[in-house]
Amino acid sequence: MTQIATAMTSSERRALAVLAALYGLRMLGLFMILPVLPLYIGRIAGATPVTVGLAIGIYGLSQALLQYPFGWLSDRYGRRPLLLLGLGLFIAGSVVAALSQTITGITIGRLLQGSGAIAGVLLACLGDQLRVAQRLNGMAVIGIVIGGSFFAALLLGPLFLPLGGPQAVFFANAALGVLGCVLVLTLLPSTVPDAPDTERSKSAQQSKTPLTVIQMPSLGWCGVAFSTHLALTATFVAIPGVLWQQLGYAPASHWQLYAIVLPLSALPMLALARQRRRPEPSILPMAALCSVLALALLALKPMAALLGLVLFFAGFNLLEAVLPTLMGQQAAAARRGAVLGLFSSAQFLGAFSGGLLGGLALERGGATAVFTLGAVLLGSWLPWLWRNTRTGQQTVATK
Repeated sequence: MTQIATAMTSSERRALAVLAALYGLRMLGLFMILPVLPLYIGRIAGATPVTVGLAIGIYGLSQALLQYPFGWLSDRYGRRPLLLLGLGLFIAGSVVAALSQTITGITIGRLLQGSGAIAGVLLACLGDQLRVAQRLNGMAVIGIVIGGSFFAALLLGPLFLPLGGPQAVFFANAALGVLGCVLVLTLLPSTVPDAPDTERSKSAQQSKTPLTVIQMPSLGWCGVAFSTHLALTATFVAIPGVLWQQLGYAPASHWQLYAIVLPLSALPMLALARQRRRPEPSILPMAALCSVLALALLALKPMAALLGLVLFFAGFNLLEAVLPTLMGQQAAAARRGAVLGLFSSAQFLGAFSGGLLGGLALERGGATAVFTLGAVLLGSWLPWLWRNTRTGQQTVATK
């Protein structure tokens, strides 16, 4: 049945604004270290390409392990308590990392930051608060916020270099976490409008344990999400060094290049936000191909870093918005937190793997090996995406 598009209500706009702000604050905190920490290889005790890559990506390991439990628990006990717990863990990890003088301490702090695994809970909140006809617009806004978080993080991160580098970044992370708690306690609606008690009761009977939902999503979509985030994190293990050592951009001026890249890469997301229908799955292979070609360009010609980053982020932003939208739309309300928690686990496991493998590739084969790694792994999903989006096999969860 075709959905008739209607304007968002005031309560939907308020909920979307709060959820987007929470998503943005948390992503900003996690992303600000990306353009900073690789510049401290050899300058912090124990910092090598591998250990720095591990420190960058380690938050993804705890995220991957805990996204699903956080989502499942939020289905049973409510979204707000889990959001507060996750933000509290994020704050604690930020303080640990800020007070550390070695790469080991920073890695432990990043691991604790990641244990505040609330991405799936936030996406489930979005599905709770917005009607089906508005969820594409909502996810488009979230996608733009993610892009904006990259933009702000890549601009702000280098500005902390004269203020203490990584330690200053982590103290800023803690402040962002506190602000997030204030938003949850004062502005986030506590109701769940699209999940009637009868539906929740019926779905709860069908999903009494966390393991029940694992058979519902297509693992293929999770595989795409894994590879996308692996490519992203691995790329940022190498990019700061490429800009500095190969292209001659001083670290303090990196924000100038990012100020060009991110607005240009956000243009496809702005076009998506103007649509008034559900996302077309056919956009997924095109978005993935865009990112693969961008990584191949970076591997073959680092001097084309500006164009390569624009293309990579254009594809990444589209994948980041459309994939969870498809999963959230087809998940039953009482299972939405668990389904999207599983999806988020795949994303963050990819981030962890990207940091570790990107560091290994950088140490053994340089930046070219890093970009090649991302292109090959993400490109391996192109046939699967093409086949499944053409045949209409987009079902990711049953009701």
